[in-house]
Amino acid sequence: MKQGNVNLKNAALLKRFLEEVIFIELKNEIGKWPTSLPMPVYLHKMAAQIREDQIDTISAEAIIRGVVTVIGADPTFKHASAYIRQLETLDASIWQKVVETGLSLASKGAYLEAILHFNAVLVADENNVNALYNMGRAFDDLYRENQDRQYLAFIKHCYDRTVELAPDFGPVHFALGFFYYNEEKYAQAEAAWLEALKTDLSYDMREEIVSALGRVEDRTTFERGREYILNGRFEEGLELLKSIEAIHDDWWQLNFFIGLALKMQERYEDALSYFLKVLVLNSGFIQAMNEAGICLIAIGDYEQALAHYREALRLSPKNPEYLCNKGVVYYHMKAYDDAFIAIDEAHALAPDDEVIQMWFHHIQQYID
Repeated sequence: MKQGNVNLKNAALLKRFLEEVIFIELKNEIGKWPTSLPMPVYLHKMAAQIREDQIDTISAEAIIRGVVTVIGADPTFKHASAYIRQLETLDASIWQKVVETGLSLASKGAYLEAILHFNAVLVADENNVNALYNMGRAFDDLYRENQDRQYLAFIKHCYDRTVELAPDFGPVHFALGFFYYNEEKYAQAEAAWLEALKTDLSYDMREEIVSALGRVEDRTTFERGREYILNGRFEEGLELLKSIEAIHDDWWQLNFFIGLALKMQERYEDALSYFLKVLVLNSGFIQAMNEAGICLIAIGDYEQALAHYREALRLSPKNPEYLCNKGVVYYHMKAYDDAFIAIDEAHALAPDDEVIQMWFHHIQQYID
């Protein structure tokens, strides 16, 4: 994916900044700005001049901020290339200065404005490592502030592209490690941090990585075990997860996947104990209610199974899997009319589900 594609997506977030710009049709050339090219001017920088009726005297700062705002907010703007040439004519080091302004804005918590500036630099030079990396950091900060997951793709792209352009730039591997860690991709976090340690990092960054690697070791084991279980390698996955159980007794995700592996091995009573523990640690985790219900059906405790499905359906009333399983409980209790009502509703919600189809056809023979 090229940087230009990301610019287009960013534009939707940044369009509102265009309201802060006016375009002036020049009658006479100002400096080296041609009369044929509408001049974008940042309104806030002109406010004092407008109040003092000095609109004919436009500062270079207002013009630069106007151009940065236009191309940062709308990279496809028809005069973008001409504006870039004009700024480079005014100042050969203009893009480094725009990056520095972006860094200043980010340090004050104005992350979207910072991203606007970095984006403008990337429209002029899509391989500008400084802008790419710092744009990723600004999106990272923005995500931590409001947890809007739309920013994750931008963070990942900016960091990946920075690695591609500057593989020996340690801070980006450092940042990628924490990005993966926060997404619970522990093996990838570990790999990124080990790569970072091969580069020239500050002492503080190295200390932080060493500390994080200690935390991530068991989480990497968890991730590998979870993947084994999800891929049907239950014995291997269970062995890995059990190896860290003693020191992570209150980790509900760990307990859930141990339970899942045991259930898939048809060790239902053992599995049930883990799912019930998960519900103590995380009472709203509906999937654990479902899995506990399946185990309770298997060991013949239908009343308790029914209680779990009632609670699951209270939290997720239109879930076809839980409706079907509730019907299965009624079937085993020989309450066939109630079983049909639940399974029929599940079938209406998910007519293509093969398990639900099987139960839908099976239960009909018990209905008068």
